[in-house]
Amino acid sequence: SFAPADVGIAVMPSLGINLSLGADAVGLMLILLTAFLMPLAMIGSFTAVKERQKEYYAWFMLLEAAMIGVFLARDAVVFYTAYEFTLVPMYFLIAIYGGAERRAASIKFFLYTFLGSVLTLSGVIYIAAQNANATGAWTFDLTALANFASTQMSHTQQYWVFILLMIGFAVKVPFFPVHTWLPLAHDQAPTAGS
Repeated sequence: SFAPADVGIAVMPSLGINLSLGADAVGLMLILLTAFLMPLAMIGSFTAVKERQKEYYAWFMLLEAAMIGVFLARDAVVFYTAYEFTLVPMYFLIAIYGGAERRAASIKFFLYTFLGSVLTLSGVIYIAAQNANATGAWTFDLTALANFASTQMSHTQQYWVFILLMIGFAVKVPFFPVHTWLPLAHDQAPTAGS
């Protein structure tokens, strides 16, 4: 078995927010997959992108960094920040390098996914607040929150947190019926962006 190797720096100790990074077996595989696919996507862009090339590849590198940050996150705030930061480069990749309806597609993409993220954040903050009430200290450590939620929260609380997280992630993935941003975004995005 592969145990996560964690590195943590206290960012806001009073709120229990730490820059905590680590990789377990699944995260490591996703990081390797990302590191393999992103250069291929960029290579596929060599003939398609003719203008503002440096900016295009800079957005791609920021997108890759944010995705790797998602897979390394061991703290819910770090995870959420990295996950949300992926919206920024994708917005610009669609808005600048997309098709004829790129502006509408980028705005719809950003609004839908950001609103879904607010629900996800609400669920995470609820778990952290309940944990703080029970223990007297704030933490956003993913392992601590998962252990608390599974052992200390009632089934009703777990149900409503699940609903918040499920709806938030359903918009991001996307699942029916909250998928309407996807066709336009993928149609208008540059091929590598899709």
